[in-house]
Amino acid sequence: MSYSYVCERPSRRRVNVRISGLFTEENMPSLREELEAIGREEEGKPFDVLFDFTTAEQCEVRTRHALLELQRMLKHFPGRTAYVADRPQVWGIALWVIHQADDGRARAMVRVAHAERWFAQDDDQITTCPGPAR
Repeated sequence: MSYSYVCERPSRRRVNVRISGLFTEENMPSLREELEAIGREEEGKPFDVLFDFTTAEQCEVRTRHALLELQRMLKHFPGRTAYVADRPQVWGIALWVIHQADDGRARAMVRVAHAERWFAQDDDQITTCPGPAR
């Protein structure tokens, strides 16, 4: 099973990371380097990060530690982080990462549209974002 990710900048305030295939811990260094470079480029200006796992075929459970380190890094940049996952296993990993990172500006969601709505809001409250179906 192969892995790929696409990192897009639809705007200066937004980074979309779409993950496909098998997501493993070994895949993290290049993604982290790319996000660190964007953070340096933005020089403290807020930008939101959307991780789209809806096309990921699988996310290894051990990957959660590498995602946690990535989220801890993102916590130091102004902006929000959304993990979009429609599979319970990935949803659970996203919730664990957010909880362990203690990042009040990170959320797990099931639809990209939910994340886009949340990014557009002025406050951090989420009004309607149901969890993944079983």
